[in-house]
Amino acid sequence: MKIFHSDPRSPSRKPYRPLNPASGRPVRASTPWVIAQVVAFALALAGTAFAVADLRLGEHGFDWTTVEQDRAHFRWTAEVINDTTQDVEVEVTVDLLDDDDAVIASDSTSATLAAGQRARVEHDGSLPFDRAADVVSFRFRLDPGPPNRGFRKEFVRTAN
Repeated sequence: MKIFHSDPRSPSRKPYRPLNPASGRPVRASTPWVIAQVVAFALALAGTAFAVADLRLGEHGFDWTTVEQDRAHFRWTAEVINDTTQDVEVEVTVDLLDDDDAVIASDSTSATLAAGQRARVEHDGSLPFDRAADVVSFRFRLDPGPPNRGFRKEFVRTAN
């Protein structure tokens, strides 16, 4: 069964297009069909973006709690608000930043929220004291689980 119009290594330089197995003629993309597929895909992405826009971070904070031996301990809290009509799994992350806004360390946790629910997320963490001394600010990130993985919101505050 011949699948292609000509071998790409052939000196005849004929177009290298797949053949329709039923008719034996070269397959051509139907322009209206391609446009319809692109429009459908764009609408699906837009619908996802509108749904995810209702997922947000409310009150959030970060505080150093104790220093023990050579480790600095911290606690952060964040209120996650799900104003969507579906249950979502989210990952809340705090990035600890230096003077140049480079990430020194990150700490995250996951939570599942029902449609229309608000949840307070708390997490404790620690890092070596010499690295903690370089932290001057922090940034919160909210990353929904599948299918909205491409969405991310960031919130930056200066550490106290």
